Formats: sequence, C-alpha cells, structure tokens
Amino acid sequence: MKTIKILTTLINILFFGLTIVFIALLIFGFVIYFFSEHLPFYLQNFGMLFNSNFFSWHLFLVPATTVLNFILFIMAIFYLRKSITPFIQSDFYSESVTKNLWKAGNLFIFIGVSTIIIQLIAATYMQVFMTKIIQINGFITFSNIVAAAFDLRSIFLIIVGLFFLLFSKSFINARALKQENDLTI
Repeated sequence: MKTIKILTTLINILFFGLTIVFIALLIFGFVIYFFSEHLPFYLQNFGMLFNSNFFSWHLFLVPATTVLNFILFIMAIFYLRKSITPFIQSDFYSESVTKNLWKAGNLFIFIGVSTIIIQLIAATYMQVFMTKIIQINGFITFSNIVAAAFDLRSIFLIIVGLFFLLFSKSFINARALKQENDLTI
C-alpha cells in the first residue's frame, strides 16, 4: 500500500505541475501577443514570433505540435491519475481502470509517433535547406535525418503506451475470468 501512495503522490505532483506550467506558458504567450509593447525591453523581441512577415508557417509546425503533444501528455497523465483510485480501493478489474489505461496508452503512442513524424519532417526540411547552401553526400543526409527524428524519448513513450495497452487488455481478460469464476461458484 505504501507503493500506491507514493505513485499517487508522484502522479498528482506531475499532473498539477504540468498544468501549472501550461497555464503559465499560455498566459505568457497571451501577454506577448497582445501586450508586447508593455513588456521589458529584453522580452519585447518575442513579439516578432507572431509576425507572419518575418517567419513562414514551416517554423510554426514543430512548436504547434509540441504544444499539442504537451496537452495530450497532460491528458494521458490525467487518465493515469483517474485509474489510481480503483487501485487504492483494490478494484483492479473495474471498467474505468481498463478504459483509462487504454486511453493513456493510445495517447502515449500518439505522442511518440507524432513526435517522430514531425521531427522527420523538420529534419528533412532543414536538410533540404542546408543542401542548397552546402553540397552534402546523400547517405550522410539520410543518416542525419534518421538520427534527428528517432530520439529515445519518443521510442520510450511508444513503449510505455504499448505497455499500458497490454496492461489494459490483461485487466479486461482478468475481469472476464473473474466474472466467469464468480458465476460458477
């Protein structure tokens, strides 16, 4: 029971910490977008990020997907947080546990795969841009793109997501066996 309390505490800290960081960044972005002239001098240059004449849409692809993945990560942690309560009550086979683990697993997989895809697109775009400036060997270009796209965090998120899907399916099977066992007694 001590382990579940530690897990609950850590998930709550992670969830509320991520939520506070997201709200702070949202407020900061809002202030920069609408009130950049009232900010101190060293923060006023952030306002040019929203100037579409200065930056093209390609440069907003990675930050936009990063924000989306951050929101989805908070949602996945929320689903894990919701699945802890039945564990505390020793209700391991409840439908809410399996659904929440299934949702969290799918979100972790989506975050990992989308991060790899976006990094692949961004690395390809940057490599094409750099190839125009410097002549580079094709194999080196391909290996740079692959090395930039496949990072350990994304692969770890996919593995964790698959683990939660497996865990969810195991609990579904265990619940069915438990119900069958309860009927035979």
